Amino acid sequence: IQSVKHDKLKRLVITLSNNQVWKQTDSVTLNLKVGDQVVIKRAAFGSFLLSKANLNTEIRVKRQQ
Repeated sequence: IQSVKHDKLKRLVITLSNNQVWKQTDSVTLNLKVGDQVVIKRAAFGSFLLSKANLNTEIRVKRQQ
């Protein structure tokens, strides 16, 4: 993770080291910080799940343009 910010609704906006930007779409709490390793995987109906490496908690995210 290159940067972690919060939007107006207190949802995470995550920038990865490859400059991809992902925005949280659910209200699950996940503590992320710069330098963390994350895994993004495809979920049902074209959505994506982001989790911290070696942690079972996942948040639903969508890619920002």
